Amino acid sequence: MDCSMLKHDPNISQSQPVIRQLNETAINQIAAGEVVERPASAIKELVENAIDAGASRIDVEYADGGKRLIQVTDNGCGIAAEDLALAMSRHATSKIDGSDLLNIQSFGFRGEALPSLGAVGKLTSVSYTHLTLPTICSV
Repeated sequence: MDCSMLKHDPNISQSQPVIRQLNETAINQIAAGEVVERPASAIKELVENAIDAGASRIDVEYADGGKRLIQVTDNGCGIAAEDLALAMSRHATSKIDGSDLLNIQSFGFRGEALPSLGAVGKLTSVSYTHLTLPTICSV
């Protein structure tokens, strides 16, 4: 690309553009924008996680249109205590193993919902299985 051909824009530096790696916070916030467009999309992601976890009951509470509080409670299978922190990291999922990306049978599979929610707000997850006591993880 010939940079001299660029039109003058006062918002764009006229010097040679520098390629740089974004920091982890910026990366997570950009990814969050792809997943969490508004409070309703956050609720959708959490409800889909509950359905994928086999929940037969899902309760949703929110305050101030979802800007102050979104709480989803379900009776799904839960996340084991030793896996909860990992579930809050990007691209960590129990729904696929990566071997057959053309045959996905769940709503969510990318492992983006929880870390994306944590990137744009305060996220606390309380989870337990039939074998464990409740475990709390915040991001």
